[in-house]
Amino acid sequence: MPVSQSQGHAGKALLVAGVAVIVALALAFLVAQAASRGEVTIQLGDERFDAGQTQRLAEDLRNNDNLPFLYADLVTGDRPLFVNHLGDDPATGWVAFGAFDPDDPRCLVEIDRDAKILVNACDRTITYPLGGNGLRYYPTTVEDGRVLVNLNGLTTTTTAPPVRG
Repeated sequence: MPVSQSQGHAGKALLVAGVAVIVALALAFLVAQAASRGEVTIQLGDERFDAGQTQRLAEDLRNNDNLPFLYADLVTGDRPLFVNHLGDDPATGWVAFGAFDPDDPRCLVEIDRDAKILVNACDRTITYPLGGNGLRYYPTTVEDGRVLVNLNGLTTTTTAPPVRG
């Protein structure tokens, strides 16, 4: 038995496509309007890095000759950082600093485990103490027993903040 051809599919498809184009243009217009008023904020990921639990980190540092922890930048590789603890109270004294030369971010800073200092990889005569003096610091806080580093707060400060407590 022959099947009859249906009619009007081209017109329906054209109507659906036309509505989709109008909706897409309307959304683009709304986004452009919001962006022009400065109301759009794009945030990819958290601006704070959770370095870990204060008690565990402090214990690991004591067991590792107080050499700072190196955290690689997993996204771009441009911002590796060290985290160290200055003082005796795990609730205070945490510092985070860039693992790169403050004047040339392409030059990384490495740990010399034997000498217990930090060494500029581009010029090994340039050294820094394990507390990071001479390097650029990131603001750190302790919340709920965890060390948090503000990754968007890299400072020009090259002196370790005072240890409180």
